[in-house]
This record gives sequence, C-alpha cells and structure tokens, in this order.
Amino acid sequence: GDVPEDEWFAGAVQNAAEMAIIFGYGNNRFGPNDTTTNQQTVTMLMRTVGYNAEYDSVLQTAADRGIGASLGLNDNDYTSRATTAVLIKDILASIHVDVDLTESEIAGLLAPFNDLDGLSDEQMLSFAVAVKYGILKGTYVGEDYSLMGPDILLTRAQISMIAIRLVEFITK
Repeated sequence: GDVPEDEWFAGAVQNAAEMAIIFGYGNNRFGPNDTTTNQQTVTMLMRTVGYNAEYDSVLQTAADRGIGASLGLNDNDYTSRATTAVLIKDILASIHVDVDLTESEIAGLLAPFNDLDGLSDEQMLSFAVAVKYGILKGTYVGEDYSLMGPDILLTRAQISMIAIRLVEFITK
C-alpha cells in the first residue's frame, strides 16, 4: 500500500480506518497526501463524534447539528487548516464541550505560533480550542512546530491524525 508503517501518520490511518472514520480508495491505496474536500473533511469529523450523515448531504446535516462552519462551504473545495479548526470548535460545541476562552487564554495557547496574523476572531478562538484539547498541533517546518499553517490544505493523513486525537479527547 501507500501507507508505509514508519510514516508519522501510519498508526492514525490504521486506527481511523478500523473505526470506519476514513476509508481507502481500494486496490490497497489510501492517498495519504491527497488533499481533502470540505465534504470529505466534514464527513470524517462527523463520523468521529458518532454522527450519522449521508455523504451527499453532509454539509447540511452538519449545519442542522449546530456545526455552523459547514454553512457556506462548497462540497468540492479543499479544506484549509483554518476551516478545519472552526469545524473542530463547532463539533466540540455540538457535543457540549466548553469552547469559550478568554482573550488571555487564546493568546497564551496561540503564543507558540507565529503565523496567525490576520485571522478572524472566530478562527483564533477555534485554533486555541483545538490546541487546548490537543486536537491540532503546529506543523513541522525546519526545526520546530512554530507554524499552525492556517492556509495549508488538509491531507488525508492529517485528517486521520486529527480524527484520532478527537476520538482520544472525547473518550478520555
């Protein structure tokens, strides 16, 4: 297959597949570096928290469940990390996780990341919530994880890792 056992995402892909959160393409192909569409991302996040959703109507189903970030998304557009953060915050709120943070909490949680200038208040809150609960971490660039990469498009490997972190948070 295309998921070598020694890759950083191999365990997450395996676990997410076993939990029926994400599936391969068939023929032993997963496509870990393929970018995910909004429809795919929301479907996987919904499955992660146990919400049933038909793939063709997942964005509307998510909105009906209180995941407001799904409104206005186009099914086939690719999902950025900033959009993913807002989706994570909304999904956590939909399962009654506290997503209210003070300005100082947000500043403290996001202090390690130096690429968040120009984001909306909701995006900043969303990244802070996702960091607080261990669901999003910085992206490795060079020698550290000081970038959150809000404009980076999400890959199937990344959503697998995010899904597993979300499951681990919910079930602990």
